[in-house]
Amino acid sequence: MKSKKPESKFVRIAKKVWKDSVGSKIISIGLIALIPLIYGLIKDIPYGQVWEKIYNIEIRLFYVVLVLIIGYFINRQLKRSRKKLEELKTNAIIKPTYVEDVFGANKTKWAWDYSWDSRMNHWAIVRLTPLCSDCGTKTDIVERFDGFKAECSKCRLDGNGYVDSLKEYLEDVEKEIIRRYDKILEKG
Repeated sequence: MKSKKPESKFVRIAKKVWKDSVGSKIISIGLIALIPLIYGLIKDIPYGQVWEKIYNIEIRLFYVVLVLIIGYFINRQLKRSRKKLEELKTNAIIKPTYVEDVFGANKTKWAWDYSWDSRMNHWAIVRLTPLCSDCGTKTDIVERFDGFKAECSKCRLDGNGYVDSLKEYLEDVEKEIIRRYDKILEKG
C-alpha cells in the first residue's frame, strides 16, 4: 500500500477556500475577469473594449434554448448521481467479513463470499460452498441419484474418500447466513 504524500500548506488552504462557497465564487469571478484581460493583451485591445465586444456578440435564441435544455438534463443527471452516491454512502458499503460457519444436521462447515448487487443495493452471497470434512478444502456440489453430494478435488487427487452427503439445501443455508449476519449487526 502506498503512503500518501503530505499536502503543502498552500494546497490545504486552496482546498479549504474552494469548499467555501463564497471563496470559490470569488476565485471563479477572478478567472472570468482574467480571460478578457489576457485576450486584450494578446490582441492589443484595451480592457474596456474587450468587454464591449463580448456584450455586442449576437447569439441566436435557438442556441440559448439548446444550451438551457442540455444544461437542464446534465443537472438532472448529476442530481441523480449524487443521490445514488449518498444512498450508497449511507448504506455503508463495507464488505462483510462473516464468510464461514457451521450449519445443519451434519454440522457441515460452509464458506462463501459476497458480491455487491448495485441494482438491489445490497451484498449478495456468492460462491456458497461446503468445505471438505477431512481437509477443509472448498468442494464442488454435484447432484447424484441419491441426493446432493460435496466432492473434494484435493481428497480425490490424494486418493482419499472425497464425497460427503449434503443434508442441507443451499437456499436454507443462505437464509441462515442472512439471519446470523443480521444478528451480528444487531449486536453491533
